[in-house]
Amino acid sequence: MAKNTDFDFLVGSWDVEHRRLKDLLVGSDEWLASAGSRATARTYLDGAVSVDEITFPAAGVSGMSLRLFSEATGEWSIYWVSSRDGIVGPPVRGSWHDGSCRLIGDDVHSDGTPVRMTYEWSAITAASARWQQAYSADGERTWETNWVMDFDRTSRHPVDVPADHLPKVTGDFDFLTGTWRVRHRKLRSRLTGCTEWDEFENTFEARTHFNGGISIDEGEFSHPSTYRGMTFRVYDVAAREWVLHWLDSRTLEMDRAPVRGRFDGGVGEFVAEDTHDGRPVVCRYRWTVLSPESATWEQALSTDDGRTWETNWTMRETRIA
Repeated sequence: MAKNTDFDFLVGSWDVEHRRLKDLLVGSDEWLASAGSRATARTYLDGAVSVDEITFPAAGVSGMSLRLFSEATGEWSIYWVSSRDGIVGPPVRGSWHDGSCRLIGDDVHSDGTPVRMTYEWSAITAASARWQQAYSADGERTWETNWVMDFDRTSRHPVDVPADHLPKVTGDFDFLTGTWRVRHRKLRSRLTGCTEWDEFENTFEARTHFNGGISIDEGEFSHPSTYRGMTFRVYDVAAREWVLHWLDSRTLEMDRAPVRGRFDGGVGEFVAEDTHDGRPVVCRYRWTVLSPESATWEQALSTDDGRTWETNWTMRETRIA
């Protein structure tokens, strides 16, 4: 896959000023202005994934945008996550034309009204950018802009934003922050009685966001062919469990059935219903934290609702930075 540069302009660190409509969808023209937000953005998977974290210190929350590019459609899908709940929201989708990007999707207003929603990026320069959000409650016949953010660059390099305004709801994946060398063993054929394993190595880098509430890692894999992969982990505050999304450069699709689970005594188990070669299975990831310098991960499948498992992939991680 060729490198995508659409959101390269956003990589780095920013100060952000906001203008928000005080009352939505009632004909209001009263706007509230605020400053004090900071944002930092990075790209992954050769630019096909863009992630930024933005702080709202006065409200005691942060937000994150996860953007995925589809080479098949030429469109971006953007998912929003708030530190308040850790829920990945429904996407808006769209593309770039003549230096601006407009994306559209479904949302629900705070009063329960279903709306159509747009995000728009425009006025892109090396030092600034503008983002705005609008709602339509009449089937896209009319639109009301309700939020404008002006970005002013402070650095071309991503600098982690402050997290001292956020509660510490979890630290389960804090151990993973850093750079790791990984030794892989991967079963050549799954659920066929195969006993032959392929072995290979790689490295990956991991970081946390939301004061531990989001964990992201990325690495390059050489087996069966070269590709890049990343895991996007977000902590569901109400459910008190993690939701793990796997993305790789071969498909770049958000998984519809992410694994979910939690840690207990240094061991994290995460499961989901899935299919393998058209066959219903249960998929399980298991993380075991051995020390600050080492951990293991394994993937297993079950065809009998978890009574028996076949492990098909193991990783032994050793910290190098």
